[in-house]
Amino acid sequence: MVVITSKEFRDKHRKYFRMAKMGEDVVVKSRENDHFKLVPVSEPVETVIRKEFILFRLQKEQTYPMVSFLQSI
Repeated sequence: MVVITSKEFRDKHRKYFRMAKMGEDVVVKSRENDHFKLVPVSEPVETVIRKEFILFRLQKEQTYPMVSFLQSI
C-alpha cells in the first residue's frame, strides 16, 4: 500500500493512476484527515452513471418489477 499526500498526487497523478490500474493500493491523504483510495472502474463511467440514473428514475416512479430486473443485470 502506498500512502501519499494530495500535493504529491497532484504532482504525479499519472504515476499513481498507473499503480492503481496495476492493482497497487494507493491512498491519498488530505489536510482534513480524509483519505481516498484510487480504484479502477472496470466498465465505462457513462455506463455506470446511466445505470444508476435509470434505477433511480424507476424507483421514483415505483415500477418495482423493472427495478429488480435491472439490478440483476
